Amino acid sequence: MEDNHYRTRVFLDRKLRKDDYKTQRFWLSHQQMQERFVHAQGLQAHHRFLDIGCGPLRLGSVLIPYLRGGHYFGMDINQDTIDLGVSKLREDGVDLSNASFVVSDRFDFSPIDGPVDMAFSNSLFSHLSLNTIGVCLSNLASVLVPGGLYFTTFFLVQDTVTWARPFQRDKWGRKFETHPAQDPFHYTFDMMAAVAGQCGFDCALDDSFGHPTQTMAVLTRR
Repeated sequence: MEDNHYRTRVFLDRKLRKDDYKTQRFWLSHQQMQERFVHAQGLQAHHRFLDIGCGPLRLGSVLIPYLRGGHYFGMDINQDTIDLGVSKLREDGVDLSNASFVVSDRFDFSPIDGPVDMAFSNSLFSHLSLNTIGVCLSNLASVLVPGGLYFTTFFLVQDTVTWARPFQRDKWGRKFETHPAQDPFHYTFDMMAAVAGQCGFDCALDDSFGHPTQTMAVLTRR
């Protein structure tokens, strides 16, 4: 896969210095946004849920206690980020016996025991080339049930003219650019729908998620 800075201890040094990092605005606002969204999309305790790019378990920390035993699966490129989330949950007394974790830089979902009903990722495709997105979706199709849903955010641009040049963004007053051929990446809807279709998914957009800069794609397994 292309070089990905999430292989390293990105953000972890700062988080490790803050025992209360889970009370910070960024963490809480995104956690609440994600939790509300997956429940609004029909997540129930008996569903098997795959958290792709789970990181230090921002979403996992609220879903692991909610889902039935063995029904939460978290995947990340970085073992250290998972370890941080696990250690913090253990400090909080959360039972992790119903959670399984996979570390992979190639979206190898084969260790997951059985099919999953719903998958989710936040700010994952924003760091991936279109080819790597294709690898993710092709492999995901082997574990997501037919009709299963994968919700994933990405940076949207409206047309190929806009896509071909850097695009200015503003997140809570922090300005940055997204790009056609370097991280962070942006895509048109037609690009996202095309790669999804090649991998066995129908693609739509959902404007109810509420992310300040990214758009939610809804991918339905055919």
